[in-house]
Amino acid sequence: VWPYALVRDGQLSVQFAALSQEWQTRLVGGALPPRLQAELALARPLDRLVQALGDLFRAQLLVVVARALTMPLRLRGMSLKRRFLVNYIFVRNIPSVLAFLTLVVVAYVGFGIHKTGRVRADLERTLARADAVGAALLDDPRLAAGGSGAAARLEAAREWLGPQGARAHLVLRRGAPPAGGDSLRAGAAEPVQAASRATAPSVLALALPPTRDGRLQGVVEDGAALYLASRRIAGEPAPGRALEVYIPLDSSFVASLAQRVGGRVVMTLDRGVSVRHVGREQGLSFVPDTSGKARIRVSSGGGADRRRREVFLGRSYLPLGDWRGGWHSGITGAVAVELRTTGALLLRDLRDVPGWLYSNVVMVALLLGLTMLIGIAESVAVRSGRGIVKSIEEEVADLRQAAARLGAGDLAHRVPVRGRDELSALAGSFNEMAASLERQRAELIEKERIEEDLEVARQIQRRFMPQQPPRVAGLDVAGISVPSLEVGGDLFHYVELPGGRLGIALGDVSGKSVPAALIMSNVMSALRAEALHETELEKSLERINRLLVEQIEPGRFVTLFYAVADPAARLLRYTSAGHNPVLQVTAAGETRWLREGGVPLGVLPAATYPSARAGLEPGDVVMAYSDGVTEAESGDRDAALFGEERLAATVRELRARPAEAIVQGVLAAV
Repeated sequence: VWPYALVRDGQLSVQFAALSQEWQTRLVGGALPPRLQAELALARPLDRLVQALGDLFRAQLLVVVARALTMPLRLRGMSLKRRFLVNYIFVRNIPSVLAFLTLVVVAYVGFGIHKTGRVRADLERTLARADAVGAALLDDPRLAAGGSGAAARLEAAREWLGPQGARAHLVLRRGAPPAGGDSLRAGAAEPVQAASRATAPSVLALALPPTRDGRLQGVVEDGAALYLASRRIAGEPAPGRALEVYIPLDSSFVASLAQRVGGRVVMTLDRGVSVRHVGREQGLSFVPDTSGKARIRVSSGGGADRRRREVFLGRSYLPLGDWRGGWHSGITGAVAVELRTTGALLLRDLRDVPGWLYSNVVMVALLLGLTMLIGIAESVAVRSGRGIVKSIEEEVADLRQAAARLGAGDLAHRVPVRGRDELSALAGSFNEMAASLERQRAELIEKERIEEDLEVARQIQRRFMPQQPPRVAGLDVAGISVPSLEVGGDLFHYVELPGGRLGIALGDVSGKSVPAALIMSNVMSALRAEALHETELEKSLERINRLLVEQIEPGRFVTLFYAVADPAARLLRYTSAGHNPVLQVTAAGETRWLREGGVPLGVLPAATYPSARAGLEPGDVVMAYSDGVTEAESGDRDAALFGEERLAATVRELRARPAEAIVQGVLAAV
């Protein structure tokens, strides 16, 4: 929509053109002075910027409308009764409003199509009258004689055309054009024989478009004006003559059309539109207008209603060329007939509606009866809906009261179940939930008591483990244990021995939680007793194994790594009861796995556990671990476990660091 200033009859008025209207005319024409050319060049980028911003705004507005139409209506914070009321309003009124608006739009569009059809029918009647005049004149013997009498006869025949005859031009030519050829121009081989004195010079030189039989009934243009043209060719016994009738489509003619159809009529020659209607091919084709010719525009003016706000009513395209037996498709361009109206004219056109109602009283009665039936059915539905809403509100109130009592701690309260519908099922579920909560509260109390006992067990197990690493000359020792539950079956321990030696033990009991922790505490107590008596490694594990076989249930076992480090002798004596191989990394980065030992403890009563020796050099790292390190899993199912190779690579990278840093680095890698 854009504003424009309209100067008409010496008066200036500002109007607004809608998207359906075309721009009136060129704003600036002729040669422009240099200063004005520079100003226009500077203004053009600003125009494009404003156009881009306008396009962006329209796109955003379209997105907002789409989201408003697709976004669900949210009524959070509103009571259930008000939600039902809002839903009732929407369900009851929106379909009726949309149906009414649809009927209004359809009626408006149909009314516009009817009005534009009346304009075309009026033009066709005028052409038919002109063709009848041409046929009558060609049969008149006074025209055959020629001379001034023929011209006078043509002048008198203009009255046969009715009100349009005052502006009509009649031309009698010698030598009718052949079928499919152009009509003869003035000054050509066949001169004009006679013409009415009202004939314009441009009409005498006008070349009509070709037709199949030389005849024509349609619209033509001479570059500056539009004409309703009719050409009739004389038959036997006097062939060789053609009578042409031209009725100018000027403001007076268009004003008479507007008065008959009740509205304002605007005719515009659009060279970018072609009308096709040949055989089965019909419709409009739009092509870019590259002719550069000015458009021909004729308006009915509007009379006393020109200052009132006009609305678009309808548009129709009339073809250029012959209208007989189909529209001629060989000519580009068409005449756009646009019909506009005002509120007063539209109301005046509705005066025929009561007559239609009286003429179709039976149909109107049927429609009223159908409307009453629909209203009764809708009323019954509304009353039934209100009853349903009331029952829902009562059941929801019971649920709300039960929820309040449940929140206050009354878990024994139950909701009355009145039926088998969804709300009754919800009430039953609510009762089951209250019973389950009551049961879970008792279980929670018991669970809290168990958790307190487990916390005590965790504190006791923590005391079993070294509180700080031992200080032994020549050794840098560090260790850590992270149980997966409150207490676990993994345990490590240090035993300081005479002569600057250090006993190291790391074990893992099958299973987790309290049973595993109890077994591991017994193993560590027995191992500590064996170490204090300076018993050989092999004999210590054999006695502990026989003890476990007698005490633990079948299916449980213990893996254990036990070693004595002697930094003075640079020696490590060790044995393993089915535990993970211990990793040794030298200062140079060489890797060795300490695997010597026997089966896990608690499996075979007569199992033996041979020991082995490993050298200790400055910078060597010995890493004892449980399967919680090497069997750690990532979140990816296809990924492999952490594994021994990755552990060895991690320790090699950290071998130059202190023992505590190595332990933390391995834990971070896991």
